[in-house]
Order: sequence, then C-alpha cells, then structure tokens
Amino acid sequence: SIMPLTNAEKQRRYREKRDSDPNRRAEFLARCKSKYQSDIGVGKRKRIIEMTPREQRKQRKEWRKIKSKQRKRKKSNHTILTPPSSPQPAPRTNPSRTSQYTQEEKIDGKVLQGQ
Repeated sequence: SIMPLTNAEKQRRYREKRDSDPNRRAEFLARCKSKYQSDIGVGKRKRIIEMTPREQRKQRKEWRKIKSKQRKRKKSNHTILTPPSSPQPAPRTNPSRTSQYTQEEKIDGKVLQGQ
C-alpha cells in the first residue's frame, strides 16, 4: 500500500499546484497584499516608519536573526547538495620534454656536472 503523505508533503504539493498556474498565483498574491493592507489599516501591523526607535531596533534585530538563519540554511544546503569535486589528475610529463639535466645542477645558466 502507498504511504500517506506527511503534512509537509501535502503543503508542498498544494503550493506547487497553486504556483504552477500564473493566474492563480497572481490572485493569491493580490489576496495577500489586500490582507496586509487591511491589517495595517486596522492597526494589527505597523510599518517600520510608524514604529518607535526602540520597536525599530527590535524589529531589525529580528530581521537580522532571520536573515542570518536563512543564509546558514542556504550554505548548508549548498554544501550538502554539491557533489564532491573530482580529484585533479597528476600532470603528465612529456618524455621528449623532460630536462636533460636530471643529475646535474644549473647555477647562473651554467651546467655543472654532479660534483
């Protein structure tokens, strides 16, 4: 038998279905916007400009915390999802180009026999 979907999976499917159709997504965004504006009108929410300096600091601190968490999550997802880099092959030396002075030393352009 098929395993039932978890709530997260149901929600993911619902959102994918909603966002797949551009018209439906536009309606959803319009509803969100009107709800936000009505919340501001009623006084349920405040814009950052309407807050006291103390409330602004608190709100911005919260936003920084959320953003930092988001960056960490994104970075960890990137490291998890990125496949390991393939090992670099050793540089191949061309036998015709190998140095003819293998046992000899070069000093100031002069070749000295192994002293």
